[in-house]
Amino acid sequence: MSTHRYVATCFWDDAWIQELEPDEKLLYMYLLTNSLTNIAGVYKITSRRMSFDTGIDRARLAEILSSFEAARKAAFVEEYIILPNWPKHQKTHSKDTRAGIDRVLASLPPAVLSMLKGIGYQYDAIPEGAPVGVPQGAYGGPIGVPQGAYGGPIGVPQGNPPTLPYLADKPNLAGQPNPTPAKAAAALVDNSPEEEQASLREYAARIAVERKARNVPAMVRKLMLEPDVIAAWKLERVPKAAPVAQPGAPNAERAPPPPTCTCGGEIKAALTVGEGICLACGKPWTFDRDWNEWYPDPPVESSA
Repeated sequence: MSTHRYVATCFWDDAWIQELEPDEKLLYMYLLTNSLTNIAGVYKITSRRMSFDTGIDRARLAEILSSFEAARKAAFVEEYIILPNWPKHQKTHSKDTRAGIDRVLASLPPAVLSMLKGIGYQYDAIPEGAPVGVPQGAYGGPIGVPQGAYGGPIGVPQGNPPTLPYLADKPNLAGQPNPTPAKAAAALVDNSPEEEQASLREYAARIAVERKARNVPAMVRKLMLEPDVIAAWKLERVPKAAPVAQPGAPNAERAPPPPTCTCGGEIKAALTVGEGICLACGKPWTFDRDWNEWYPDPPVESSA
């Protein structure tokens, strides 16, 4: 029997939805309504399946999912989709609903559980994840340590182990929190000279036009904060060495058109190579670049 998913009509009035591109709206609606969704809004699905069902290619799919995560609307980790606002729209006061959500969350890998907290999953009973850096055995405990009934070492009272922190909340070597990719990109753009910002804006506008964006200014703002776009823009700005002209190459200096052959026939010539042949008598001709003249090969002997 099929499962029904109901979407409120106010979905299309949401300010965030209105700013999305058509393929972004399609993907977000797909994440809410595909056949793999469950009561917790956390389910396993491959990028191949998402790409096949929506017709969005893998590269664009990854780009959209990254923007969803930056907006804290969805996350894709270890082939699990997380919809952080999903529980907010469920009847979580119901024991059956809570039991269903708890059952799904209890089956999730530690990294997915950690992401639930990092992205702001709207549920008040998220299970704890596994300790950071500890190899996990078959039942979720450290390898080589006998496991008790609740997954911890035998004879050791069990508290709540530390959870794997979300990258944005994890201090770096300087003791400062790591920014999210979107915040890091925003800081990079804001601290750049005005001429570089204008150049990046022009590059983003070109991409937005190529993608046939309906709301070009909104797409430009979004693209300017995407690390992949910034990297491609930087690569485009790297000075490229001028190609060395080689005889016969498309970038070689072209010879002028050849004259009429001494027999009166037409000379067919490759101007970049500087060589030709008469179509009437078959006599070869060569362009002398030093004297800037065409000569028959061998030269015609003077009759004087």
